[in-house]
This record gives sequence, C-alpha cells and structure tokens, in this order.
Amino acid sequence: MANLDHGIPNSPSTVFRSGSVSKQFTAGAIALLALRGDLDLDAPVRRYLPDFPDYPNPPTVRHLVHHTSGVRDYIGLMRLAGNRDEDFFTDPEVLAIINRQRELNFQPGAEYLYSNAGYFLLGQIVAAVSGRSLREFGETHFFAPLGMTHTHFHDDHNEVVARRATGYSPTDDGFRINVTTLDMVGDGGVFTTVEDWVAWDRNLETGAVGGAEWVALMHQRGVLNSGDTIPYAFGISHGEHRGLATVGHGGAWVGYRAGVTRYPETGYAFIALCNGSHIDPMGLIAGMAEVYLGDRMAPTEEARESGEETTAAAGTREDEEAGPGETIAGRDRYAGSFYSPELDATYHIRDSDAAGLSVRVGKWDPLTLSEVRDGVLRSGGLVLRFSDPAEGRFSMMMLDAGRVKNLRFTRVESGDRAGRM
Repeated sequence: MANLDHGIPNSPSTVFRSGSVSKQFTAGAIALLALRGDLDLDAPVRRYLPDFPDYPNPPTVRHLVHHTSGVRDYIGLMRLAGNRDEDFFTDPEVLAIINRQRELNFQPGAEYLYSNAGYFLLGQIVAAVSGRSLREFGETHFFAPLGMTHTHFHDDHNEVVARRATGYSPTDDGFRINVTTLDMVGDGGVFTTVEDWVAWDRNLETGAVGGAEWVALMHQRGVLNSGDTIPYAFGISHGEHRGLATVGHGGAWVGYRAGVTRYPETGYAFIALCNGSHIDPMGLIAGMAEVYLGDRMAPTEEARESGEETTAAAGTREDEEAGPGETIAGRDRYAGSFYSPELDATYHIRDSDAAGLSVRVGKWDPLTLSEVRDGVLRSGGLVLRFSDPAEGRFSMMMLDAGRVKNLRFTRVESGDRAGRM
C-alpha cells in the first residue's frame, strides 16, 4: 500500500524516496562536470567550498566520491550534538557543523568509511561549480533528457508530490507514518519510480547522456593510498552474487527502503522501492535474481557457506561491555561535564546511586553507560574514552560512534560558558 489512510496501493508509477540510492545521481553530476573540464576530481574540496576546513592533508573531490576522505558523517554529527531523529535542521546548520570539524576520521585515502557528509558536500560542489542547485542540475542534465518525468531531488519537504508513497514503520499493532522534515540532498533525497528507473539504468550502460567516458568513470573504483582497489565507484558499488558480477547500491531513510542491482554480464537489472522500514530490498532483489538467473549462478551450497562465514565475522566485537553502570569502580572520576567545540555541545555524565553512570546531551534522554575496561565507557554504539586524570577526575574524553571517530572533549565546570546547554 502506498497510503494506508486512504487505501491507495503501490504501482510501478508510485513515487518513492530512494535514500542513498540517490548518491549515483550526485556522483553522475560530478562525473559530468569533470569530463567537461569544469571540475578537477583531484582538487582539494576547499577550491570549490572555501569555508571547508583547511586540513594539513586536504581531502579531494575524488576522496569524497569514493568515501575515502575521512570526513565525519553529518547525520552522526547532528545526532551527537544532541538532536533527535525527528528534529529539524537546515543546510546551513549542516555546513556549519562540518566546517567546525578540526580532525578527519583518518588521513584522506588511507581507508574507506561511508560518509553522508561527503555526498552532501558533493551536492554543494555541483551548485558552486555550475551555478545551479543540485535539483536544477539533475533536472536539466539527466532527468529531462532521459524522460524521467517523475524523478527529482526533493529539497523541500513541504512540496506536494503526485502519487507519492508514504513511509511507514511497523508497530506492535500495525504501522506508524515515518517521514522526514529534512531537506538535505546529495547524499539522498531523490524521489523516483520503478518506471523512471528503467531509463537511468539503461543510461548507465549506454551513456545516452554523458557518453562512453561518463559510463566508464561512473564504474571506476576507488584506490587507497596503499594501492588497494575498493569496491565503491561513483555512487555505485561492485560486488558478486553467487559467482555473477553485480553493480548496485542500497538506500534506507526513515520509512523508506530501496535497492538496485545490475548483473552486467547477463543484461538483467533489478530494483526494489519500498515504503516500509522493516523491508529488506536487497534481499528481495537477490531472491528475484535467483529466479531469473539461478541457472547461471554458482551452487547454492557454496553461497550459503560463504554467507555463514561472513555473518560470523560480522557478529564479533573487539570490546565487550563489562557490566552496567552501577558496577563501575571509581565512578566519580567520570562524572561531570565535557565540551566539544566541534559539536558545540556539552555531554553531562551523571552518577546516580540507583542507576549508575549515564550521559545526556541536548534533547537526548539519558543513556545508561557500561564499562568496557578502565577508562572506556559504552552505551550501544557510543564509545567514550577518558584520559588525563587530574585531581582524581578524568579531564579529557574522546568519542567514537560508527562513522564519527576521535571527537575530542574537555572537562568544563558547570559555570563555564562552554559548559552551558
């Protein structure tokens, strides 16, 4: 169903939010500008966005494309600054928090780490170089020429969209609406249909828009400083499914899920656009592909064994939590307020006799902390590392949270200006 309020079913012409599947359109715009000579992929980001931090080893446009820039993910940064998933913020606020960062997750080109900030910045670069918004550029150079009349970068959440599917998340007794008020595009934000996608998929093979050089560049994988080639190309990732080469990408945002996979050796491509957060589009695609291409694939048993090994490896974790907050020795060493100028936010760590240690920032509800080892606390994916004890208390804190690493905090007194909420 596209809409549960009015009982409207989904169809091939229903418009869905495609999440990170959108990244290939942004990368496509960058590739087009590069081939036209309007943009240098190996130029530092600051050439096109002067307010971007002046890092000693600056990331380039190409680093952003391949997720090898080390730029911290803006979705993670905004959450870590105390925002909730349902809170509203703007493009200038996102740019401000990216530009406040004084460190990268790693040296550019040293590693691959997926970053929505990189593709948001690529959208800003398209606008700076072309003089047109990413939405306008996409419409002029891709969507209109390819006849994708129901596809656009959705940069206004209040805009009416004909035949749009509402996003939903499951509850114990049904579903709840799950949509967003955020207007960021570049890392996501493309609305499209299954029917429109046919034209884009064909263009990735034929280069009707962009030409053969553009097609080749879109499929060009990133290369690390070590010389190792990574699977990620220009908003699409190379892979394999039971012995067949694949090219594709997944997307997930609020109540929408999307996935696209092309099997270039076979001439087949599959897309799943979904408006339920519980749906696995890549799983649907894999199952559908096996119906059509199973006789060309490696035996199922071989694929199953490989999958079991991958799952087992993915399930391990280096640091296991030692216990809940009330079992932590020397809890008073942690308690207090810690300020990060990069987030412009203060983390308040509180010690309660009943609940142990907890942390709160901005609009978050308090999170209970457990000890990984002495000097390291964890709450889910949030890891806090403490150092520099002075007068019986830790004075420094480092934060790691998935796509954001090594955020620095300094202990502040409650009366300090920086320590106020």
